[in-house]
Order: sequence, then C-alpha cells, then structure tokens
Amino acid sequence: REILTSATITTLVDLPFALFFMLIIYIVAGDLAIIPVIGGIIIIAYTLIMQPRLKAAIEESNKFSGLKHGHLIESLASIESIKSSGAEGLVQKSWQQMIGHTANWQLKVKKISTSVTNVANFTVQLSVVCVVILGVYRVADNDISMGGIIAAVILSSRAISPMAQLAGLMTRGNHTASALRQLDQIMTQEDEFENKGHLVSKQRLKGQINTDHVSFNYPGSERPVLHPMSLSIAPGERIAIIGRNGSGKSTLAKLLVGLYQPTKGSLRYDGLDSAQIHPTDLRRNFGYLPQDITLFHGTIRDNILFGTRQVTEHQLIRAVQLSGVNQFTDIETEGLDQQVGEGGQSLSRGQRQTIALARATLNDPPVLLMDEPTASLDARAEKQFIRAMKNVSKERTLLLITHKMHLLNLVDRIIVLDRGHLVADGPKEQVLNQLAKGLLSGGPKSE
Repeated sequence: REILTSATITTLVDLPFALFFMLIIYIVAGDLAIIPVIGGIIIIAYTLIMQPRLKAAIEESNKFSGLKHGHLIESLASIESIKSSGAEGLVQKSWQQMIGHTANWQLKVKKISTSVTNVANFTVQLSVVCVVILGVYRVADNDISMGGIIAAVILSSRAISPMAQLAGLMTRGNHTASALRQLDQIMTQEDEFENKGHLVSKQRLKGQINTDHVSFNYPGSERPVLHPMSLSIAPGERIAIIGRNGSGKSTLAKLLVGLYQPTKGSLRYDGLDSAQIHPTDLRRNFGYLPQDITLFHGTIRDNILFGTRQVTEHQLIRAVQLSGVNQFTDIETEGLDQQVGEGGQSLSRGQRQTIALARATLNDPPVLLMDEPTASLDARAEKQFIRAMKNVSKERTLLLITHKMHLLNLVDRIIVLDRGHLVADGPKEQVLNQLAKGLLSGGPKSE
C-alpha cells in the first residue's frame, strides 16, 4: 500500500528536478554545487550498503512470523492433546521463543530502516549548513552575491531532498519485494485445474480402475511411499486393502480418489487417463470416507449435504439410515437440525464418523472408497453398517481399507500391502490362507 501511494509518485517526479536544481546552483554559486552532489552520493551509497542487511532481516522476520502463526493454529487445533499431556508449559515456552525471535528480527528491521532515514535527514541538514558556511566565505571574497548564497541554500535543500525520499522508497521497496515473493510462492503453486480446457467431463464412471506401475513420493522426499504397482479393478468388484500400519493403504486411497498425483506411472478410469478427467468429476464419482473426519460449523443436515448439488429427501434418509446417523438423531428433539459445533466438537468421534459415512454414500456414487469406516463405531452400529453395506455395495465398486476380520465378509478379493509394496492380490480365501500360513504379513485382526 505504501509503495503505491502519492509519496512514490512525488519522489519519482522530483528526481529529475534534483539534477536541474544542482545545475542552477552551479550557475549562481559555482563550486558550491559540489556539496549537494556529495550529500546525495552519501545518502544513496549508505542506503545501498544497508539494503542486503535489511533484506535478510525482513526475510527472517517474515519466516518467524509465519512459524509463529503456524504454531498458534497447531496449538489451538491440538488443545485437548496438549492439556491431557500436561504440555502447556512446553507449548507456552515454544510460543514465547517464537515471539522473541520475531520481535528481535522486527527490531533489527526497524533499526536498519531508522538508520537509513536518520542518515538521509542528517545529510540533508548538514549539506545546507555547509552551503551556508562556505557561501559566507564566498560572499566575503566577493565571489558570489548575497542573492546567490540565498538561492544556493534554498536550491540545495530542494536538490538533495529527493535523494532522502529515494532512500526511504528503497527501504519500503524491500518490504514490498519480500511480500511479493511470498505471494509469488503461493500463486506459482501447481494448479490442478491448470489444463481444464483439455479435460474430459465424465459425469459418471462405471467403476473400472487400472493402475500402471504407479509409485508415489512425498514432495522433497526421495523415499517412495508406494513402490511401482499395477492393479486392475473391474466394475462391481468388492475389494479389501489390508496391511500393517504405514504400509501405504491410505496413500493408495488418496491416489485413487485424485487427492494425490502419482510420481510415476498412470491411473486410468474407464480407460481414460486420470490427467484427462476433471478432478471435480473424478471425486464426485467416489464415495470417499477418510480416516480423519472433518466436520464444519452448522447442523448435521448441513454436514451430510456438504458439497452436494441436488439431493432428494429419499437419498438423504437412505444415507442417514445406512450410516447409522439415525441412531442418535432419532432421540434428539432437533433431529438432523442439531448443531455440531466448531469442527464437530459437540459430537463424539463415532457420531462424527457416521455423519462422514452418510456424506460419502449420499450421492449413490459408483465407487465406494472407505478407509477404516467402522473404526469409531460401537458394535451395534458396526453390525448395522455391515448389513446395510451388503445391499448398498451391490452393482458398484467397493474398496475397503480395514484391519478388522469380520469386515472381510463384505469383499471377494483382498489386496495386501507391506511397506509400500504390493505383496498379494487375489481371491479372499486364497489370500487369507496365505496369511494363516505366515506366508504374508499385515493381516487383519479378528475380533
């Protein structure tokens, strides 16, 4: 805001006149013109010398300011864990250290900026004083007239002031450049809709999914989370993806639903490469239930309908009954209009999961992708879910990530992952026999 104000325009307009004023001083007062020239050189030189230090201080200040805000958001989101662990003092100490670092760098920025301003103002005043003193001797020697010395004093101030303004402008310019660099980092991030003009609109998929030597690394990491694997999933197949913690099951799920892009290899849906399908169309064809449930401030109804366009009352009731949401809304006077609080804090984890499950099944998607769908459900709700899923998964592709043995009754095929590798893929009974014989690791738990 400051760099684009009228002060900037005034400085740029005054700069050419500074040279003109120095020329006039030379005409009326001779070599006295050298004083504002030297003053201007001192101001610009000192400003240029301080710019690298100022730039480094601004970058450090912005870095610690970002860390401070990130720490604050993380602490507020994890307030229960902090309190239950008795880590309030540790978090507060870390917060105070970040505030201290931020304040120290901001103080350095202020000191450098102030020093540039002070040197510029001091040089302007000193130049005027020097013109007066030397001018008096010139008048005494009859080298210039009294009018000439008065004109030289007035014009020397006008000639060197734009240099002081330029010093301030260069200082503010560093702040602006740093802010623009931060904005540029955001604006130059890859846009998943960048090629939307060349994308195919696919309103509804059949459920055919193929992965061709797909692998995945997190950005900045050379260690693959998923090693090259090829899978073929036919429409209507019901598949369980099992494996030990950290084997890459959830990562594979996010790749399939289009939240991650494969580092190598390709994904095809109904024969189309994933790069040709609009991400929104792709995700709309998945009923995706992630491990980490996110609810938003509003009612239960709002959260179930979140992100949907047109839904009938019949679809809503079916999703509510399938997920088990009705088990706790039926006993409340507000029903589906009950407020969930910020982030769903008014509900239990199991209740939040049933709402997310209702959201995933609401639009009757051709592919259901569920990551531990019953992890927070009680035994009664889990049995209801299994019964309902046997009906709802008919004529659609079901991908089920689970550690529970009895959920395997919903599937006909099992994929086993271990440390990012595909170690088994086949009919349910065949894979379970291999697991029972100890030929494979990462089997489900029986309960």
